[in-house]
Amino acid sequence: MKYTTFLNQRLKPKRGRDFRRGFSMIELLAVLTIIVTLTTVGVVSTKGFSANGFNGALTSISATIDQARQYAISQNTYVWVAMNEQTINSQNTISIAILASVDGTDSINWSGIPTQDDPNLTLVSKIMTIPALRLSAADPLKTRIPDAPTTSASDLANTITFRVRHPELGGVTNFDQVLQFSPRGEARTAQSLSGYIDFGLEPSDNQNQNAAIIRILGFTGTTKVYRL
Repeated sequence: MKYTTFLNQRLKPKRGRDFRRGFSMIELLAVLTIIVTLTTVGVVSTKGFSANGFNGALTSISATIDQARQYAISQNTYVWVAMNEQTINSQNTISIAILASVDGTDSINWSGIPTQDDPNLTLVSKIMTIPALRLSAADPLKTRIPDAPTTSASDLANTITFRVRHPELGGVTNFDQVLQFSPRGEARTAQSLSGYIDFGLEPSDNQNQNAAIIRILGFTGTTKVYRL
């Protein structure tokens, strides 16, 4: 069952929160750093993916996931990392949107089917687009990547669909590969926590041996990259 909501590509301040205390200067600087980093993320240029280009894409994706986790913790709210694959400018392209709960509550029912826009969700960053890259199942890649973990893991959630306006496509796009962070930094792809969450990445032209697995530890939300 899919959860579908629609969001415009705009930045909105958080509202509706009743904070009982002020923020320290260190906390404010940390939050500002996260927001500035997220809002300046844009297109990652790869041009066919050399080894260095592939490494750069992996670094950008893992850093974006970690920044979403830090945002969830610093803002004491729930954050979703939602991914999409589409053809843009004749290239298979991964797009990543980061969305947050406005009032700090988990407004997502993993098995619900709402029929209207959810005013409690906001897009907190520009959409990241990475051309010449595709998502892939992690398990088949574990036989190719020597140091890849063999422990079982959950996949990205595909039971939720966020409807987000994509500037490069000129319309609303479905983002249906989803990861959630809680205010404590836990990562999940379903109502209950998973020990691990894995997804694979490969160049879409498939003309070289680059491949990687990104693993997120469910209980802490920390990220590790394994690659050829």
